[in-house]
Amino acid sequence: MKNWKKCLALVFAVILCSLSAITVFAEIDNFINADWDKDYESGDVNGDGTVNSDDILLIRKYIAGLMGDADIEYDAADVNLDSIVNSDDLLIIRKMVAGLV
Repeated sequence: MKNWKKCLALVFAVILCSLSAITVFAEIDNFINADWDKDYESGDVNGDGTVNSDDILLIRKYIAGLMGDADIEYDAADVNLDSIVNSDDLLIIRKMVAGLV
């Protein structure tokens, strides 16, 4: 009876390890096959082709909760590429508009 339990535990361990490996490989595959030919300019939150004070206003409204993800070009707004649009991105966009970066 003990051998049966050990065998079952081993099978579950192998399955869990396999699932973890699949997840890791899927993330690596997503990274490798990402669309690196982005169709937006970093910082161009409104998608008009230029980074200007309009983009600063939109990202401020987004951070304040007055706008949703669908109201902005989310990938363009995430200028520091941390997958979160927040005040860090706003600061960088303000520097972009000012010509400091």
